[in-house]
Amino acid sequence: MVIKGRHLLGAVLILMNCCSIPAVCAEKYSIAEIQQRAADGDAEAQFILGYAYETGQGVTKDAEKAAHWYESAADQGNMKAQYYLGLCYVRGTGIEKNHDRAAFWIEKAAAQGVIEAQYLIGVFYDKGQGVERSLSKAVYWYNRSAKNGYADGQYQMGCLYASGEFFESDMRQAFVWLDKAAKQDHIEAQYLVGHMYLNGDGVELDVSAGKYWLEKAAEHGHEDASASLRDIE
Repeated sequence: MVIKGRHLLGAVLILMNCCSIPAVCAEKYSIAEIQQRAADGDAEAQFILGYAYETGQGVTKDAEKAAHWYESAADQGNMKAQYYLGLCYVRGTGIEKNHDRAAFWIEKAAAQGVIEAQYLIGVFYDKGQGVERSLSKAVYWYNRSAKNGYADGQYQMGCLYASGEFFESDMRQAFVWLDKAAKQDHIEAQYLVGHMYLNGDGVELDVSAGKYWLEKAAEHGHEDASASLRDIE
């Protein structure tokens, strides 16, 4: 099986719009209490207030205020704020776009265990965005996110093992990672796993399993998967 190219940009855009970090919890404190605690220097309250301003929960949306409070919390070491501040720099929301500053804060969040940040800083190193390009550092962060269960990281690891771009080509190891990603509904991984089953690449040949994964990818709108299914018929 030939990996035509690892998909990076689309995954970054999805990542920026679908973060799994918890949203504002208004059950314990009112917005006024959160504002007061933030003003008093509470880092978690500062992060929550920043998120409130970004999303308009309890306050009027204000991207600049969101970035301000994320930065206040990030400076105190709040890992969620570091990640969100990094995204503000990536997108240029509430603050001037700056890839160097984005990479700086996202890597800090990654080092503290934010899984999304681990994957995203891997992409930055892979592309040389905001940092000097380093495939070895990219792989390090992809691997950390993958081991923490992040589907995009698992997909990247699978592709890297399949392509021989960094590791010696190992289709069995490629299948292990791509299968994990496919089971988390990663569409591109589903497509690749389908072909691996059909061709017996890294796994025992199984036409029914191959068709199953191609159908899953096709259901999610993967055009090449739909074309492959037509060819099988």
